[in-house]
Amino acid sequence: MRLLAAWLFLAAEAWARVGGGQGYSSPSSSSYSGSSHSSSGGGDGGGVGLLIELAFRLLFYYPKIGIPLLIFGLYLYWKMKQPNSGMESFDHLAAWSPAKQPRSHRVYGLAEPKDPDFWDLQRDDPNFSRPLFLDFVNLLYTRARTSTAQELSLIGAYLSDSMRASLQNEVPWGGAILGGLRVVSVSRGQSDAEVVVEVEANLEGSDRPALYVVEHLVLVRQLGVKTPPPETVYKFSCPNCGNTAPVDREGRCPSCQTQVNNGRFAWLLTGLRRVQTAPKPGIDLSSGGVEQGTELPTRRDPHIESELAQLKGSDPAFDLSNLEATARSTFLKLQAAWSSVEWELARPLESDQLFAQHQMWMEMYATEGLRNVLEDVQIQRLELARIETDRYFESVTFRIFAKMKDYTIRVADGAMVAGDRQQDRVFSEYWTFVRRAGVTTKERENTSCPNCGAPLDRVNMAGVCEYCDANITRGDFDWVLSRIEQDEAYR
Repeated sequence: MRLLAAWLFLAAEAWARVGGGQGYSSPSSSSYSGSSHSSSGGGDGGGVGLLIELAFRLLFYYPKIGIPLLIFGLYLYWKMKQPNSGMESFDHLAAWSPAKQPRSHRVYGLAEPKDPDFWDLQRDDPNFSRPLFLDFVNLLYTRARTSTAQELSLIGAYLSDSMRASLQNEVPWGGAILGGLRVVSVSRGQSDAEVVVEVEANLEGSDRPALYVVEHLVLVRQLGVKTPPPETVYKFSCPNCGNTAPVDREGRCPSCQTQVNNGRFAWLLTGLRRVQTAPKPGIDLSSGGVEQGTELPTRRDPHIESELAQLKGSDPAFDLSNLEATARSTFLKLQAAWSSVEWELARPLESDQLFAQHQMWMEMYATEGLRNVLEDVQIQRLELARIETDRYFESVTFRIFAKMKDYTIRVADGAMVAGDRQQDRVFSEYWTFVRRAGVTTKERENTSCPNCGAPLDRVNMAGVCEYCDANITRGDFDWVLSRIEQDEAYR
């Protein structure tokens, strides 16, 4: 029966979309334990009986076919059970969706009931902002993995001596595409604080095979240090004087002559440990995906009314119904861009981190010669779930209930390989939008740049409007989508 279960696993179907795809596995559910549904909406009982009958017929009536298949199946099952096998790593990636970022599964806490506590950091640093910190880690990791020994001096202020020496001895990758980012732990010592962040990424190189990796980053900072404004963080300038010139080998800034790579001024990367590695896999169409949690009640922050009042107090023109309209428009535009494989249209709508995650999966579909088709997309309702503010950012989370027809085709011949052309897929997700603290509501069209008002037809992959050279995907001017989480995992 275990072998049969493995066969069923390999025969299951998958769905995908901007808000969900591939299998999803959490502490409360498993995509690999017989929970897959057939495209007709029926159970798996008939499929089990059919496979048993087929197996017996092949073994006894056509042994030349049945015996090799049995041997192959046993070998495949054995490989799947190996603790460090490529199949296990393959499944690990397939279980993550580009937009499924549940806190109990990948982003913000694997197998944890809630986020690690940032209270101690916020007590010592009233400027601390989780969205800004995660953006910083995203950028720092990408540069650390793709910089040459000479280029490392550009981020040298944020690397310990041992970390910089270690990276200099490694061959840099041509590209690093982050697929997941979550905080593992936050600890506070007598003189410094430490945060461990887990990163999932695809490392690309023209001279070697691409890799899927899971790595732990250790960041340390002395207590009492205050987080600088986002402009400084994103530039990786000297954390003491703001100069953008590279530091020397001792981590000394050429402008202020201060050694800054010691955690006295900013977060310092002191460790980078490989947790898991595997050849970069393609898309696993066999891992069944079943929407879970749609029937659960909305998790609504009990302090949401006071947070809403605070938001309106800082922005008297703020209208929740207008932001709901923005959320609806963003949802529909992203599904359309995903389905039409015109992902550049999504660039103005998502934060850098979320866009990179979705783009990674878009590229994987293209590599496999596949396209995920979304039709008859309908939003049923929105429910306000959470409002959160800090020194630099404001965030609003909606739970979006929707339905659509969701299936995957092979581009070469249009054949459907997963999903259902006829049956609606009903689901709900938590979508979080952020903007810079202090930004006030302005009357404008969602089709124009929030800074200069020009059309959004010239926003490059860095999220910069080429009409005014302003980055419009960090929430500096208006709300931008930064996170999507599944309802059964949302905390």
